[in-house]
Amino acid sequence: MTYITNFIESMREFTFASIAFRLVLATVLSALMGSERGRRGRAAGLRTHILVCVGSAMAAMTGIYIVQDLQMSVDASRIAAQVISGIGFLGAGTILVKNGSTITGLTTAACVWATGAIGLAIGYGFYEAAVIATVITYLTIKLLSNFEHKGVTYGKEFSLYVEFTDASKLNDTVFLFKEKGYIVDSIALSPTKTNLTNAIAASLTVKVKKKENVQQILEEVNQIDNVNFALINYSIVV
Repeated sequence: MTYITNFIESMREFTFASIAFRLVLATVLSALMGSERGRRGRAAGLRTHILVCVGSAMAAMTGIYIVQDLQMSVDASRIAAQVISGIGFLGAGTILVKNGSTITGLTTAACVWATGAIGLAIGYGFYEAAVIATVITYLTIKLLSNFEHKGVTYGKEFSLYVEFTDASKLNDTVFLFKEKGYIVDSIALSPTKTNLTNAIAASLTVKVKKKENVQQILEEVNQIDNVNFALINYSIVV
């Protein structure tokens, strides 16, 4: 324990070894959260989280370098404040751009923001808080989703493409899912795959229980009036 304590304290000093350690630690901790988001097919995955965390650590260390080495009379914390603001815009992109016009990605945006804060903590040498925050953040996005939606276990998530001759039938499809207790996670208009006049298409992300047969769901959607055809792709949510 004494050796670990001494090592951590030595890494708080602003040396070449501590700089390398901070960047490596930022990469490892952010990869843990980024890989989880990537497995769920989110817009901000492994690479985004690593870049945010490493970039934040670099911003924090740059502030320290300006004050300690260049001896400039500036507030090093101002850089961190700007980083947090910038990450906010990046997080907004994961919410607004995901699936076109659909508002999704709130959890991913929050994860990106937390990753940036963790990177800043690492850059300033606050390793203990960075590790603890990483564990809490990872467990939150990995485990607590099972307790959402009133405790129902949704083991499958699939993307459904539906093309209609009548736009009002989109509501019929959504109602069909809600009546069965499914969760329509997102809805976005999509380019049609046919050249039929007045046809519209939509992509829906739907969550269902593990025991549900998605092929049966597809058949039910295809039986809705004015549905040209529907295509479905699903994957088991880890």
